[in-house]
Amino acid sequence: MKTEIFSKLQAPEGSGLLWRVLLPVIKGAAGVMYWMMAVSVEESGERQAFLLVSEEFEPGALRVGQACEVVPVVENGVFEKYVEKAWGEKVWEHTVHVFEKTLASNWV
Repeated sequence: MKTEIFSKLQAPEGSGLLWRVLLPVIKGAAGVMYWMMAVSVEESGERQAFLLVSEEFEPGALRVGQACEVVPVVENGVFEKYVEKAWGEKVWEHTVHVFEKTLASNWV
């Protein structure tokens, strides 16, 4: 997504010479990558909305490519191992626990 995140990045006060020299190089490389691959904020939002409401995509965890196509399953891939070990449910349970704990502490 095309944002201004790298254009606003500045070396902190007291940074060494190496950091002050490397930072513009990193910003330049990121700028080239953005120019080649990034989409506008509006297009990113449109794609997300499409993925949320399209009947083509069922609920759950899917890998979706840059053109909103489903990325095929890779045997023994990292994503598949997470699904196999039910990490989605574990992450969801943890998230619910954190929200419940936070809400409970605010109401006491």
